[in-house]
Amino acid sequence: MSTKTVKAPSAQKKNATPKTDAVAKVKSILNPTADQRIKRLANFEKMADRHRKLEQKRDELNSFNVSVDGINEKMVLQSGSATFEISNTQVIAELKNVVETTLESLLEKSEKEIVEFEI
Repeated sequence: MSTKTVKAPSAQKKNATPKTDAVAKVKSILNPTADQRIKRLANFEKMADRHRKLEQKRDELNSFNVSVDGINEKMVLQSGSATFEISNTQVIAELKNVVETTLESLLEKSEKEIVEFEI
């Protein structure tokens, strides 16, 4: 007499569920619905706006750097009605370096996100 081991239906279902979920997730990514594509487009437009603003700020900073004469430099930090003015050229140079480094890092991150984004 030969005996076969048959898995219970619940055991078979547990094994198939992760695969089924993975297949469904891949299908939703590769074959998005119209609504999903529209939402992704809206997100992409926000990312593009942020990237354009960062580029604009980089251009403004470059323009500022070109116009610096080393004598009449002044930086003003403002928060509401409070202001803080800096006129020391060494401090201004250090602050500009920090701003430039941070801005370039943000631009690199933004560009990478845009290039890798799928609508």
